[in-house]
Amino acid sequence: MPSCPFSVVGTDRHHCRPSTLVRSFRLMRVVALSAMAILTGALIGGCLTPERQSSEPLPVDVLEDIPGRIPLKAFASLPLVRRMTLSPSGEHIASIQNTAAGKTYLVVTTYDGKEARRLLESDNKRYSIRWFDWVNDERLVVGVGADDGWSNLRWTETRLFAIDRDGSNLKTDLIAPSRDHNSFARGYLPQLQDRVIGQIPGDNRSVLIALDLDHHTYPDVYKLDVYTGRWELIERSTYGIRYWMADRQGVVRLGTAVDGTIIHILVKPVGQDRWQTLRKYDALSEPDITPLGFDEDPNILFVAQRLDGRTAVYSIDISEPHVPPTLRASHARYDIEGGLIYSS
Repeated sequence: MPSCPFSVVGTDRHHCRPSTLVRSFRLMRVVALSAMAILTGALIGGCLTPERQSSEPLPVDVLEDIPGRIPLKAFASLPLVRRMTLSPSGEHIASIQNTAAGKTYLVVTTYDGKEARRLLESDNKRYSIRWFDWVNDERLVVGVGADDGWSNLRWTETRLFAIDRDGSNLKTDLIAPSRDHNSFARGYLPQLQDRVIGQIPGDNRSVLIALDLDHHTYPDVYKLDVYTGRWELIERSTYGIRYWMADRQGVVRLGTAVDGTIIHILVKPVGQDRWQTLRKYDALSEPDITPLGFDEDPNILFVAQRLDGRTAVYSIDISEPHVPPTLRASHARYDIEGGLIYSS
C-alpha cells in the first residue's frame, strides 16, 4: 500500500486514498485560525510544551545492546496488537495493530478471523490512532491525535471519527464549531475532541462526550449522535469541573474540579439533584484519589488510592461519603493498576 499519513482503507487494498485526517485537521485549522491568538494563553495552561534543542545525545544513543539481554528497542516498540474488543453481538472483533514498518491500523475481523478489514491507517509520524470503541454492532468511534504547533509552541490535538465496520459512512466532522454568540471565540473548536465518557444503554446512535465548546478548559457534557453530529447538552460544567464520569446507566454522576493545587471530587448520588463533595485534597501534600468507575449500583464508586506505599483499589458508597472506603484489592509488593473490566 502506498505511504500516506492517514487514510481510509477500502476494499481495494492496493490504493491509498488521500489522507482523511490531513484534510480534516487542515479544514479545522482554517476555521479556528482567527481565534488562535486568543487561545494561546489557554493552550499554554493546558497541553502545550515548548520545543527544546539539545546537543547532548539521548541515553538511548549512548547505550549499546548487551548480549543475552532484551534489546532496548524491544521496549520502545509498539505492541503488535492492542485494545482487542468484541462488538456488542460478539460476532466481530476490532483491534489496533502495529507493524514493524511503523504503520498502525484499525482492523475489524470476524470472531473466527476469516474476514479482516483495515478501516484506518496511520504512519505515527504526525497522526496516530489513540483508541476506539463500539457504539453498536455496525459502528465505531475512533479517537485520533495529531501533533501541531504555531510559532515555537507545540501541542497535541485530538479528533473524534465515526465509521462503519465495513469501512463505509466515515464521518470526520462530528464536532462542529461553537454557535453560541456568547462563546469566548465564535468558530472555536476544542483542542481535545475525543473525551467520550460513556453511552446511554438502549441508545445505539449516541455517546456522551465532554467538550469545552463554550468555556475553554471547562467542558460540558453532551449527547452526540455519531451518524449526524447533532448534539444535545446534558450537563453544564459547574464548580470548575474539568473531568467527568458517567455511571453504567449513562447518568453523569461524577466530576473533578481543580482549584490551584486543590482537587475536588464531586458526586451526585442517586435521587439527588445537587452536586456534593466526596473528597477534597491538596495534590502536592496529600494522597491522591483516582476514580475508576461505578458498580452496577450507581452509588458504589471504585477508586484507586495508596495503601502502605502501593496503589490499591477501594469502593466508596457515595450516598454515605463519611463511611470509610472498603478495600477491594491490594498487594504488599505491587501496585494494582489498570481500569475496570465489566462482565457486560
